[in-house]
Amino acid sequence: MSMIPQFGFAELFLLAAVALMVVGPRDLPRLMKGVGGFVSQARGLAREFQSSFDQMAREAEIDEFRREFDELRKADPTRAARDAIDESLRPVANDIDEALSNSPPGRVSPPANDAGEPDTGEPDTGEPDTGEPDGAPSEASPERPEDMSTDDGPGTAPEPPARP
Repeated sequence: MSMIPQFGFAELFLLAAVALMVVGPRDLPRLMKGVGGFVSQARGLAREFQSSFDQMAREAEIDEFRREFDELRKADPTRAARDAIDESLRPVANDIDEALSNSPPGRVSPPANDAGEPDTGEPDTGEPDTGEPDGAPSEASPERPEDMSTDDGPGTAPEPPARP
C-alpha cells in the first residue's frame, strides 16, 4: 500500500468545485497560480535532492574504484611470474657460476670425451687434426678475399670462387 495519496479525475473535479465555491471565481486564477508555483518548487526540491543523492553515490563508487585500482597497482601481478621464472633459473645460474669459478680465468674448457680429450662436438673422422678450424684455407687451395663472393640476399645462392 502506498503512502502517497492517489487522486483520480473525480477527486480533482470535486476539489476544483469546492475551491471555486470557497475562493470565488475572481481569486481562483491567483490561487491556481500560487498552487502551480508551490508544486513547481516541490518538484525542483525533489529533483535537486535526487541529483545530490546520485552524485554522492557516484563519488562513493569512484572512491571505491580508486581504492581497488590502487590495490591492483600495488599488487603487481607480474611479480609472481617473475619470481617463478627466477626460481626455476636459479639452479642453472648456480651451475654456470660454478663452472666459471672452476675454469681458468678468461677461458672455459669444453668437457672431455671418453678418451680424455676435449670434446669438440664434431664426429671423429679418423683423420689427423691439422689444428686449423674447419673451412680455413689450406695451402692446396689458397683463397684471396677478392675471390670470395658475397650473399646477394635471401633466395640467391653464392657464386663459387673463380679458379685460376
